[in-house]
Amino acid sequence: MTRQSFRRLIILQWLLGFSAVVTFWVTIEHLPPELRNYLETQKNAEPMVGTWIVFAVSMLILIASIIIYVGLYLFRSWAKNLLLPINIVALIMMPLYGPSVLSGWASALSYSYALVNGGILFLVYLSPLSQLFRSKSAV
Repeated sequence: MTRQSFRRLIILQWLLGFSAVVTFWVTIEHLPPELRNYLETQKNAEPMVGTWIVFAVSMLILIASIIIYVGLYLFRSWAKNLLLPINIVALIMMPLYGPSVLSGWASALSYSYALVNGGILFLVYLSPLSQLFRSKSAV
């Protein structure tokens, strides 16, 4: 895989993630009434302290991920070193969000995003491409 192909893969991942979020909001009205009622109940529930903590940590993870993926795009070694830990923290946080309700389209885009994320993890750590993150002249 070339540098340009890897960079395209990163762009694809972010496009899939953005598309999944947009599709979630666009397709809410097409969900069955029971699922829409559940989402409405969750939206109107009184937020607790734990909810705000999970939200704050999630925003920190999002900001850190953006910074890390920009670093990966530029082939920086620090980005490679931080990629796995940020993915582990995000994975540990997942159960704290509770049940998720997605349309089929949003679900397909989310799964595609996760699949591309796994491919990026593989390429960064286990492929010959990982050598590009060691040199300082890898820009």
